[in-house]
Formats: sequence, structure tokens, C-alpha cells
Amino acid sequence: MEDTTPVDSSERWVDIDKLLLRNGNLVGPGFEPGPELREFLQHDCKVLCIGAGGLGCEILKDLALSAFANIDVIDMDTIDVSNLNRQFLFR
Repeated sequence: MEDTTPVDSSERWVDIDKLLLRNGNLVGPGFEPGPELREFLQHDCKVLCIGAGGLGCEILKDLALSAFANIDVIDMDTIDVSNLNRQFLFR
């Protein structure tokens, strides 16, 4: 039986918060994470995923479960029945 308990919105952003709050070589010296950045990612940020094949399906699933609201998908390929076992979005 599946657990249908609603997920708290703050739980969805735990991993994003970890990325925003850690120091690393990918952020500039003036980078200051804050709640306004998280709000931007949740509501205003637009994500474009090119390709919804085996890897694209996983990326789209992760983006959707991370509560990104604006996700666009471009996939010019045709759906082949032999590939559907890897592409759960088309089941």
C-alpha cells in the first residue's frame, strides 16, 4: 500500500537548501544565499529539459519532486514501444 501522506513543502527543498548553504568553487565570492533565492527557485525560475528519454525522465521526476513549478520539456524523438520500459513518464 502506498503512503499518500502529503509532503511538507519545506521537506522538498532540503537538498536545495544544502546546495545553497554550502561553500564551494561553483559560487562567486559575493554569493549570499537567502530566502529570496529559494522563493525565486520555487516560483519564478524556469527550467528547460531537452529530451525526455531514459535520463530526461529521471531529471524531470527529480525536478517535479523538488517542487519546481515551471518546467518545460522539448523532445523531438518519437515514442518507440521498445523503449517505454525505461521511460516511466509514458506508462
